[in-house]
Amino acid sequence: MTNISFQSKIRIIPNSKFNQKTRNIDKNFLIDYPWGLKNSVLGNQFYTTDVLDCSVLGLRCKNKVLGLHIGPYSNDSYNFSNIEKFIEKTISVKDSSLKGFLIGSKMGFDVYEESENLFEKFRNFLRNHKIQFSELRGGIGAKNIFYSAETDELLIGTDLIEKEQININKTKAIDYARHIFEEIRLLDQDKISW
Repeated sequence: MTNISFQSKIRIIPNSKFNQKTRNIDKNFLIDYPWGLKNSVLGNQFYTTDVLDCSVLGLRCKNKVLGLHIGPYSNDSYNFSNIEKFIEKTISVKDSSLKGFLIGSKMGFDVYEESENLFEKFRNFLRNHKIQFSELRGGIGAKNIFYSAETDELLIGTDLIEKEQININKTKAIDYARHIFEEIRLLDQDKISW
């Protein structure tokens, strides 16, 4: 059985590098607006942009990844059982090699209640199925997400690195991650780097 982790493969990068990385990737791997089940991707990679109050789920099983980008006000989010059925139909949630990541949500204001609820539903789904996952929740700025099952690499693009003129040679990536996300929970083997 394959032991899968994202060890040393969660990287925070400026959006300029994100755009270079995804520029030539087939659009079949793009989860584009409108964010819902219809645009989900099952393949060796996926990418999506403009993650604000949405939730992005990546589930890797062997050499494939299922990527979902669901908006909190989409029709799909109001009937979460359809999302659960879709995931269970698309991949084997009982596979012990299944690992994942959950990114997104906005927190702290009434206007974001639907966003928090959607994130919690994903979190509960993963826990109920005993799927190990890392999570990066809330925070400032839009995030762009790219994941490759081939390289086991998760890239998080943000324009804040350039706007805030962050010197990545003097700043630890985990400290910067704590700046752009409100909550971070990583699997023991997962690390954040530049």
